Amino acid sequence: MTGIVRTDALPDLRHGGSARRITLSLGSAVVWAVAAIMLATGLVPEIDGTETELSIRATYLALGLLVASVPLVCVYLPQRRLVHRFVAAALAVPADRPAVPAVTAWQGPQRMFQRLRWTAYSAVSVPLLCLLISLVLYGIVLDDTAGFLVSLIFLVPPVGGLLATATTTRRQLASVSAGLAAGQVVPVTVDKRIDQKLVINDAFRSWFEARLPDGQRLLLRTPMHFTWATEARGVVDAPDLVLVIGRSGHQGALVAPSRPEDAIWLLGPVPQVRVPRSILKAFATDG
Repeated sequence: MTGIVRTDALPDLRHGGSARRITLSLGSAVVWAVAAIMLATGLVPEIDGTETELSIRATYLALGLLVASVPLVCVYLPQRRLVHRFVAAALAVPADRPAVPAVTAWQGPQRMFQRLRWTAYSAVSVPLLCLLISLVLYGIVLDDTAGFLVSLIFLVPPVGGLLATATTTRRQLASVSAGLAAGQVVPVTVDKRIDQKLVINDAFRSWFEARLPDGQRLLLRTPMHFTWATEARGVVDAPDLVLVIGRSGHQGALVAPSRPEDAIWLLGPVPQVRVPRSILKAFATDG
């Protein structure tokens, strides 16, 4: 006998966690470093000690671009496809979509994401400063074109990270506003909540197990934030609680239309598609 597969059912959660993120981040960094050296070799033929012919330089450039695209093709695109499936399944659930006030009436994400921004700035500042120093040394002191160009290429990721961190709040507001305008709102009921606290300070992250109107369950999380970045815990018990999903599931928020000033901003993707085993186990026991 054959069964009928629901096309609007949420896909199964994938296992994730810090170990996976660190492994993928280090692997991507190594791949991009190799790609940067290849690109620099193609742009400055003297970098390999010889006057490389034009055809070989073109090969280096093509290989550099190909290698640089590996993390995009193998990691980012599959992840985005999975997120889109989760978002489409959540929005396909039949339910009455209540009217939600504009994002300007909510509690902004600045305080909730402040610790994340501080951490990102700290992580970006060290390689950025080192590369700027090497850029000056190679370009002005040593007059080394090849070294200057390699440093310049390596400078692109930290500069991009710096700009992304500086515009975090603006991008979140724009994304969630676009999702709200597109009607990406679904009523939810939060049944369980887990707060993960850090040992070294008072920062913590909250995980929510939310139930859709048809009974399906999804997981949501906040960024790691300080206790003084006050969030209204009682809002998750509001009878009119809804989940607003931002553009492409990048960001989102839990909002009660009756008290929008107590919105709880979530860390993307929304909903979560990869969850640590420890969190799944905790929710499976007592939450």
